[in-house]
Amino acid sequence: MAAIGRKKMAHSQKHPHGRHPHPSYQKPKQDDERYCHPLGTGFRPAFHALWHLHVLQIVDKLSEYGGEPWEGAASVAMGNKNTGKKAVSQRKDKGDTDTQVPVPPRPARIALIDTPVDYKHPNLCGAMDTGLMRDFSHTAHGEFLRFKDGNENKGDKYFLDADVKSRAWLGDKASKQNTDLAKAIVAEIEHGHSSERPFRVFGAHGTAVAGLIGARPTSICFREPAFLRGLKHENGEIIDDVVLSSADWLPLPYCGINPFCRIVPISISAAPSASMLRSAVEYAKLVEPDIVVIADSWDRPRDRAKPLSKDAQQMQEEENKLWDRLHEDFMDLCQETIVLCAAGNEDLSHPVYPASACTDPHGPWAVGACDDKGEDLSYSPTQTTVIGHHGWMIKTLSTELPRFDREDGERKIDPWAAIDKDLDPPRLTGREFPARDIVTTDLPRQAGYNPSPYQYPEEDENDQYDNDQYYEIGSLFTRFAGTSASVAIAAGIVSLIPEDKRKAINRENTQPIEQRDKLVKLFDWHTANDLFNSDNAPKAK
Repeated sequence: MAAIGRKKMAHSQKHPHGRHPHPSYQKPKQDDERYCHPLGTGFRPAFHALWHLHVLQIVDKLSEYGGEPWEGAASVAMGNKNTGKKAVSQRKDKGDTDTQVPVPPRPARIALIDTPVDYKHPNLCGAMDTGLMRDFSHTAHGEFLRFKDGNENKGDKYFLDADVKSRAWLGDKASKQNTDLAKAIVAEIEHGHSSERPFRVFGAHGTAVAGLIGARPTSICFREPAFLRGLKHENGEIIDDVVLSSADWLPLPYCGINPFCRIVPISISAAPSASMLRSAVEYAKLVEPDIVVIADSWDRPRDRAKPLSKDAQQMQEEENKLWDRLHEDFMDLCQETIVLCAAGNEDLSHPVYPASACTDPHGPWAVGACDDKGEDLSYSPTQTTVIGHHGWMIKTLSTELPRFDREDGERKIDPWAAIDKDLDPPRLTGREFPARDIVTTDLPRQAGYNPSPYQYPEEDENDQYDNDQYYEIGSLFTRFAGTSASVAIAAGIVSLIPEDKRKAINRENTQPIEQRDKLVKLFDWHTANDLFNSDNAPKAK
């Protein structure tokens, strides 16, 4: 597996969230071979897990993690107003009028419409706005995250002061609206949940996307998986206290593209209905995000084969009406904020829905996948074709998928992958395979894309120590591929542009083909400023 970042980080025995280690935790004896894990080498070339940060010009050096994009975002996150300019936010004042008022800049707010994000992941703790996080996968109007001691439990490490304030702000805004969703939000804030607590299943996809966007460095309690502790006896006398299972605080310097942003997970199921998506889109408008990320396709009935029976055709027509109303709501959202959609991994000629709406001047941006040289990856829609069809599509880094090349016999695009003759031949042959993968956060322990080999004890809400122990760090991370990874990276890059300058070019004044030189290349920090920084907007004709 790719090595997690090797930056040396100073860390104390105190947990970063303010809690002290359990008294039974023992510091490992690093100079004793019995307490060392065996090290091995894999078949693939080693690479830094955060290599993409340097390629995308987010950081100057991986050894220092410093650079222009992060400096500005860190200044906002720390409340530094001495930025030289007073930001004029595009957010409206609390009176909900059309008047723009100067307000202090806030960390970028990114709404993620995806499967439920594991907000308990160590590298995501603090990155999620749990005050605004809302799950629409169970109820029509969704519900907030439930905490052990009520809505405003400031002692809960997952519910920060900023999250308390954001929920209060949302309640105040919702109280001035007369929609069913707004009424449900106000009722929930004032009276609590009306239904039983549902069984929550976190999504590996949403967790991976969130990590690429805004994960931040942290530390975990790492326990050596050698479940043996006791006293060594010799001739009936106790001569040593043997502790083979020891624990210590282990730094995890992994971070996303913008470790200073706040992500608002808007949770949906893996196969959402039109009504579920309409509620999610309506809520996305309500929380006033700077960017909305949609990293999966939405399966519209009209995109499927037409049914044979008349009854089935009539049912599909009724479904199409619901999806048409959803499309109208979605396009309204695109006019209010920047919406980035994964272009899909299914069709090379055009993006999947809703990314396919990128042909509309007021629609979303489709995001495809490419290597570090800007070449389309084998599964990503061909960008030049999409642009030729008037689609606004950008492309950035992701992981290439191993494909067996039937044309050249036993030669493979990926020389380290197993040969599978049932796989389709790759679209692009004769090109060097990009050996570096995109690494991101995964559902910890035995769930997710990269499950742990160890059997963890079941979580106990009343035991803050058992929940925080890890026997390995492999299950915390995973390789991630597809345009889902690309759209997460693109969103993180755009979110680093200062709020007072973050605005997409006016697509009414130009055509994608006219901006081809800016579009047909790797979407990195400089390309993002060409397309989403108002200082670089093209002149109106």
